[in-house]
Amino acid sequence: MIRFAKDKDIPKLREIWQAAFRDTDEGTQLIFETLNKPGAMLVLTDDENDAVSMLCIREFTLSSPLTSHKAAYIYGVATEEKQRGNGFGTQLLQDAHKLLPHHGCVCSVLAPSEASLFDFYNARGYETAFQLNKIVLTAGDIWNGEVFPLLPATAEKYTQIRDSRFSGSRLFACWGEEWISYIGRESALYGGGLFSLTVGGKQLCVTCYYGGGTGFVKELGAAPAAIDAAICSVWAHFNPERMVVYLREDVQTSYTNNLLPFGMVKWYDNMVKQGMSACKGAAPYLAHALD
Repeated sequence: MIRFAKDKDIPKLREIWQAAFRDTDEGTQLIFETLNKPGAMLVLTDDENDAVSMLCIREFTLSSPLTSHKAAYIYGVATEEKQRGNGFGTQLLQDAHKLLPHHGCVCSVLAPSEASLFDFYNARGYETAFQLNKIVLTAGDIWNGEVFPLLPATAEKYTQIRDSRFSGSRLFACWGEEWISYIGRESALYGGGLFSLTVGGKQLCVTCYYGGGTGFVKELGAAPAAIDAAICSVWAHFNPERMVVYLREDVQTSYTNNLLPFGMVKWYDNMVKQGMSACKGAAPYLAHALD
């Protein structure tokens, strides 16, 4: 049977989550305290009515320069190890696709955690709609310029800067403050967080963390002319051995640029799809996906 999760399911779902995604105790505790609530998770149960598979749903706003619509982000699709291979994840997806249009969602979005999963989800009606530009830097690559201080940003301030920076995208995932707050707390577990900096009189936003000698910039909301200065400033803040930076696909830098598929979409409303696909604007943008 497939149903929404209940409070009694949470201990089992935490175990499934942690085993499937190799999450830390702290990371698992944080996401179940903040995002993974019973009403936001579908579960498939066994004959004893115990959850053996899960799927998490987060509603968000998918916007373009001309319009915006309710959409759903699907993540955390996971099955108890001894039950894997039985197609339970596919069954949960099928139920989600029946449910979400009735909640007013025009599409669902997900971010495959492995390259092989793009084919898996493509066969289930998803198409790749979001890419990211990934650049990898060492100390010798860093532009030797003025450094601007990174200041901790509240989720409210960060969201305002972020939405302003990326609102020109043809498709843009607007998460809202609660999700951004979680991203900040998750990043803080790994020595990072949400930051703002001011370059040329304009505020930019940065989400980053640090681990194992590598700095990771999950999001950099900056005009192209400020990219080098922002990267230089993040490097100075963390002083890593290397740094990985993710940018919107159409943001090219003076470094080596690598375009990677990132997010997929399954449309439930073809009229909305046609309208948003025809809209002029910057490249689609999705960030802060969990898998």
